[in-house]
Amino acid sequence: MCAGNADRKKQHAEEDARRRQAQADAEAARRQDELNRLAAERQAVAAQQQAEMADVQRQYAQQAAVARQQVEAAQRQHQAQLADAARQGSAEQQRVLEASAAERSRIETEAKQKVEQVGAASGSVSSALRALAIRGNQPQAPTAQTAGRKQQAAGARATTASLRMGATSRGSGAGANLSV
Repeated sequence: MCAGNADRKKQHAEEDARRRQAQADAEAARRQDELNRLAAERQAVAAQQQAEMADVQRQYAQQAAVARQQVEAAQRQHQAQLADAARQGSAEQQRVLEASAAERSRIETEAKQKVEQVGAASGSVSSALRALAIRGNQPQAPTAQTAGRKQQAAGARATTASLRMGATSRGSGAGANLSV
């Protein structure tokens, strides 16, 4: 009669273990689906950011080209004014030279500011993309490690604490003897 009871307990324990394992498997599958969804979202965001980065770089190149053209036009205008001034005389030449130099300086400063603004925006976008690329080298999001249950040792448990009678910070046996 005892053997039948032990078999039923063993069978019940096995069924319980199978049920818990099925629940754990379902939870693991749910978590993996969530991780896959998050990985797909990250990849979509990275693709969008790369497209934005390409757009920013294209705008930067266009603005730099426009700035170079403005500087070249200012230089041509300056040269033309110098030629005109040389024909008109030295006092007029000096006034035209100063006005031309001031205009050229203003245009160059504006062009440099535009290039720096676009460069700063481009730099921040590229650093964000680099950070994503570092994390994005993984084909899939990392998952939690699973391990089987450890078998517990039979017998009494022992503490790892070191207990000593009369122990102080100076060690055992040191200090005043208070037993009277």
